[in-house]
Amino acid sequence: MNYKSIVLALSCTETAQPLVEAAFYYSNQYDAPLRVVHVNDPAAGKMSMMMDSVSHKCTKPEIIDILTANNPDINIDSVQIQLLTSKNIAKAVSQIVNADDLLIVGHKKMNLITENLSDSFDEQIVNKVNCHSLVIQI
Repeated sequence: MNYKSIVLALSCTETAQPLVEAAFYYSNQYDAPLRVVHVNDPAAGKMSMMMDSVSHKCTKPEIIDILTANNPDINIDSVQIQLLTSKNIAKAVSQIVNADDLLIVGHKKMNLITENLSDSFDEQIVNKVNCHSLVIQI
């Protein structure tokens, strides 16, 4: 398979480095452009009724920091970064990955109860996309 476009679905966490390394590896291996996508919740960064933040709103500078943390030599200008806002992460990612060849997404193990009640985010995304998917344990 020759991948012509690669998408990395990224969350703003410290555990993202294995995903970033894989994304740059495949992008270099296939000389394919890399696009990084992050989906923020619409309420991210806003105060809730309990006067605390619902969740963190990830920004482009934060994504750049994650991408360059262990890869200082990369040309960040060659990486397209897309920030989306949606309640449904899987749907948002699947809608923009429709013309791409490879999706790289992370998987965090779930506890037994959660595992039996619902799919993880990566499973929800992979079930909706029509391209190859590389799921990496984080």
